[in-house]
Amino acid sequence: MVDSFAWDRARPTRHAHLHFRLDGRLPRLPDPALWPLARTLPADDPLRPLLTLFVLGPLPDRGGELAPPHLEPLLEYVRRAWSPPAPTRPLPLAELAAGACVSAGYLSRLFRQHYGVGPVAAFELLRLARAATLLARSNLSVAAVARDCGFANPYHFSRRFRRAYNQPPGRYRRAAARPERSEPLARAGLLPLADRIWRAH
Repeated sequence: MVDSFAWDRARPTRHAHLHFRLDGRLPRLPDPALWPLARTLPADDPLRPLLTLFVLGPLPDRGGELAPPHLEPLLEYVRRAWSPPAPTRPLPLAELAAGACVSAGYLSRLFRQHYGVGPVAAFELLRLARAATLLARSNLSVAAVARDCGFANPYHFSRRFRRAYNQPPGRYRRAAARPERSEPLARAGLLPLADRIWRAH
């Protein structure tokens, strides 16, 4: 098999291959010169869960270490700041650093080392994942979801949501096969952090 990839410098890409051993009971296959064959999986395709698990990875093991232990003061601070009924408001870098009892520069380096994004961007992705959950599982209006997740207005929320999920909130809510709410978190390596924040709620 020969593969080639056109890498997108602006967005992460993932590729997966499935190899099968074929027996004589299958119908005649297309000319191998036309391979590799590619197709889009429908939402009910039995391979979709397998490929999703392969591409995104399993959910973190709750029994192991899910985030650097020295981030625990910060995570406790964020859990308190976001405790219901308070909205999951944006947390500026200075406030996050104070909550962690470290300098802003050190906290930024720590997040980039462990998660590949800065702390402000990381916590915005957590707010967007919460918004995706509310869109999928509640009848709150888009404006109410934006407000609950700490966005200044529905327009700003829509722009940030589209950037993370490749579609605006309304379309995400109506889609029959929508991206998993954890997909942007998984891409950024933030599932362990999300687990530490949300499991207390």
